[in-house]
Amino acid sequence: MPVVLQLAYYLPRFLQLFDAQKRHHVIVMTLISARRRRQEKVGDVIDCAVPRCYVDMLLSLGLGDLEMVSLCWEFMNAAAKTTTTALEWIMARLVLHQDTQRKLLDDIATRAGGKNPGTGSERPFVEAVVLEALRLHPPAHYLLAHTTDRDVSLDGYVIPKGSVVNYGVGDIGRDPTLWTEPDVFRPERFLEGGEGFVVRGIGSGGGGGRTLKMMPFGAGRRACPGAAVALKVLQSFVENLVTRFEWKPVGCVGKEVELDMSERPGLVTEMRTPLHARLVVRTKQERN
Repeated sequence: MPVVLQLAYYLPRFLQLFDAQKRHHVIVMTLISARRRRQEKVGDVIDCAVPRCYVDMLLSLGLGDLEMVSLCWEFMNAAAKTTTTALEWIMARLVLHQDTQRKLLDDIATRAGGKNPGTGSERPFVEAVVLEALRLHPPAHYLLAHTTDRDVSLDGYVIPKGSVVNYGVGDIGRDPTLWTEPDVFRPERFLEGGEGFVVRGIGSGGGGGRTLKMMPFGAGRRACPGAAVALKVLQSFVENLVTRFEWKPVGCVGKEVELDMSERPGLVTEMRTPLHARLVVRTKQERN
């Protein structure tokens, strides 16, 4: 009898999960069907064999509907969610550190040479700001598990071959044996000559040479395949947001509302309290 009562208690929650999955399927399938109809409608005008967006590419592969829905949700959850969350942390740090925001704006204006932000010009300080925020606030504290392919000796312990291993990504980024003042937001550490300069290039699966100093996207063969794209997207957004707006704390001068920089438990490292900031449109003179 107790087992039956337990099932009766948990069954509605399981059904809620199935209902949510069904709604997700309907939403994504509606978008896929609309894209398919568009291809059929303009097929005589545009070569639909040339992918023009992610769904077009999936349709060109001839995948089944269920497989396309799964891939679309994986793309949105794994890429969009983590990237937008990382961007929120970056902008929160710039609200807290107005000096860094001013330095970033000056660096963008100096290197732009009259170009619009986000054109792909080399801007190391923008990358440094993004990397420092990722060091302190990685998209997830735990990544895909790894398996040891041989017995490994670590600090007096033997990890047998075939053991499942995971990493505390957030702890690596704040390790005091690897970083000076690890809890301090200091993007300059990622510039040439700084202790984090070796980490640049983590988008290609690296994490700091032989000494793994941070791994927000994983490392090695199982690193996130979209890491390089995510870094470029983050840098572009940060450039544009800082160039067009001044990011300030909410409230009057001297009575600013303090930002809550604590984390909300979950698979993705989100801010416990969503970012609230006061945006002031920059004048043309400020942007140049």
